Amino acid sequence: MKKSLFYTLKKRKEFLAVSKAGQRFYGEHFLVQTLQNKELSGIFRVGYVVTRKTGNAVKRNKAKRRLRSLVYQEQDKFVLQYDYVFVARNSLWSVEFDVLQRDFINVLKKISRPPPIFSEANIDRDGSCLSDTD
Repeated sequence: MKKSLFYTLKKRKEFLAVSKAGQRFYGEHFLVQTLQNKELSGIFRVGYVVTRKTGNAVKRNKAKRRLRSLVYQEQDKFVLQYDYVFVARNSLWSVEFDVLQRDFINVLKKISRPPPIFSEANIDRDGSCLSDTD
């Protein structure tokens, strides 16, 4: 049995902090909001949001179980010292699990990729990037 590298977000204040100040990464069946938390050492925290628009209690619980299972299986691919909030879309509970797993891994790759570095030389005054062909 794997040792868990993560804790679960429980308080509304924690969810709101990630929602307001964090980055968003979109998958086909869910959205991931991330926020760096330097107070954490060697772990990450995860929260799950499944609204009533997703369906009745059975569908919402199935969606949460699937997300928890994916997080547990792929926990070694997460960046430590971050808070993650997974927001389910309506299709999450009904899609095949292997399709969901591929989508999950693709989103984690987006998250772990470092952001592009912009230098003063290639940014215009209005904040837009200058292309090399100009």
